[in-house]
Amino acid sequence: MSAVLPLQQPAHAPLGAIAKAFLTVSVFGFGGGIVWARRIAVEQRGWLSDAEFLDIVSLCQFLPGPNIIGIAVCTGTKLRGAPGALAAVAGFLDAVMGARRGYRATGDGWLSLTVMV
Repeated sequence: MSAVLPLQQPAHAPLGAIAKAFLTVSVFGFGGGIVWARRIAVEQRGWLSDAEFLDIVSLCQFLPGPNIIGIAVCTGTKLRGAPGALAAVAGFLDAVMGARRGYRATGDGWLSLTVMV
């Protein structure tokens, strides 16, 4: 039988900080975004406890779709509700869309990475 953790008030995070955090995850977390998401949300920002983050990861592995998008939605929702979820997903997809725009403008995939950064 596991111990029941007391409910904690979520940290109040500005929407811009949530978007920037998941933008960072998107840019630096190529192939391993969950590690970056944990580092930012748990260790650096203190938005979530380790147990809360593990619960979110467990839920997102059950849900369809990419785990990191689910983690962004759940984290943003926990912090600020629906606006937080939108900010987290928008921040995460901003890097992807930036690379896409750079690729379409130049036709060169490597150059698009330098345009994005």
